[in-house]
Amino acid sequence: MPPPTFLLLLSGALVLTETRAGSHSITYLHTLVSRPGLGEPRFICVGYVDDTQFLRFDSHDPSQKMAPTVRWMEQESSDYWRSLERIVKGHVHIAKVRLNNLRRYYNQSGTGA
Repeated sequence: MPPPTFLLLLSGALVLTETRAGSHSITYLHTLVSRPGLGEPRFICVGYVDDTQFLRFDSHDPSQKMAPTVRWMEQESSDYWRSLERIVKGHVHIAKVRLNNLRRYYNQSGTGA
């Protein structure tokens, strides 16, 4: 096993290296949060390229729009953002259906609600 100093220096070199070519990953994280008696569940979607967040959507945000979180995404066309908003609103609907299914399956109160 390499000494800890070597690993520290290597990790610093990897952080400082900026690559534009090669493979990258894109990840979207969807979260639906619901609490009893607090009304509409909250849906949050964030998108990452590698480990950089580049967009977000929050259903409790008054704008109800997908928003860029990095400057380089601000140049995308309005068609791009409208398309993403349609997609994420579909995910909101699916998440709510799944939440209602979970409530039916796991409701321990006996009320069926």
